[in-house]
Amino acid sequence: MRRVRFAPSPTGSLHVGNALTAAANRAFGDWLLLRIDDTDPSRNVEGGEQEIIRDLGWLDIGWDAGPTRQSERQDHDVQQVEADQRFLADFLGAQQQEALQAPGVEVLRDAERVGDLAR
Repeated sequence: MRRVRFAPSPTGSLHVGNALTAAANRAFGDWLLLRIDDTDPSRNVEGGEQEIIRDLGWLDIGWDAGPTRQSERQDHDVQQVEADQRFLADFLGAQQQEALQAPGVEVLRDAERVGDLAR
């Protein structure tokens, strides 16, 4: 199953580029998520989300889930970034430990110490 999304900003009626993107995603995907990208309040227009939904209906483009709002996912996104950072720290920590055990590393450490003394 090909899952796709269409994530317009709620700035008012769809323009041609957004309409084409929505149509292409609907044609390409087996399952379409309508996610409103409302994370920039300065661009949000009152009633913009309703206009997008109305325009998609006029174009006969349906969706399988949504509409959801990106702003509602911010806590989830922050948690995911933190989890990714912990994973990378653990992974890189293991890689660094392994690298420090490699032959020749002591020579590099000695060279760093000499460089520090020369400064």
